[in-house]
Amino acid sequence: MKLYIYGRGGTGREVLDIALRINAREFRWNDFYFIDDTENSSDSELTVVALDDIPANELCEVIVAVGEPEVRKALYNRVKSKNLKFATLIDQSSIVYPSCKLGNGCIIYPNTVVSCSSDVSENVMVQFNTIIGHDIVVGPHTVVSSCVTLGGGVAIGELTFVGMGSLIKERVTVGAQSIVGLGSVVYKDIPDGMIVVGNAARVVRRNEDKKVFK
Repeated sequence: MKLYIYGRGGTGREVLDIALRINAREFRWNDFYFIDDTENSSDSELTVVALDDIPANELCEVIVAVGEPEVRKALYNRVKSKNLKFATLIDQSSIVYPSCKLGNGCIIYPNTVVSCSSDVSENVMVQFNTIIGHDIVVGPHTVVSSCVTLGGGVAIGELTFVGMGSLIKERVTVGAQSIVGLGSVVYKDIPDGMIVVGNAARVVRRNEDKKVFK
């Protein structure tokens, strides 16, 4: 079994380290590769290939390793169109309660807790030292950054980015395609497609270009 990591920037290298930690205990994969559709080279920790170079019948799994939600969705759909299998990565230091649901292609970074009866949809990335409380729903392709706390019953829409160190009060809904700025404290519902910052978090503008990192 091979593991292909789609994206070879900083996030890709983090995901590789998580996969290696998992493999040291479970030995799920024999070989590791990065996928980069713009440049094929071996100028990295791993051999780099294009998605189209992966044979249709190869025994492998793919994980999307980029931090931009819209790009995560696009790459996920490309992999899905090739009928390739997605990996789900849970670092061995993290706790995911048995009653949780994790969708295909999720990544749970080290020292994270996903509490009971939460539903984390496909292709979601939850980064270091984050707490996902009970009965939480996280929509597809969303990124929850490091040191975030989501109170019980929170709902996060698809394609949303929650910045580092943010706190979201219990039973609050954050709409789809929104950005919660780093260190924000969210006390009330956020509509779809908004950028919010501060304590208490306030809407500063619409997320018109749907891009986090500029």
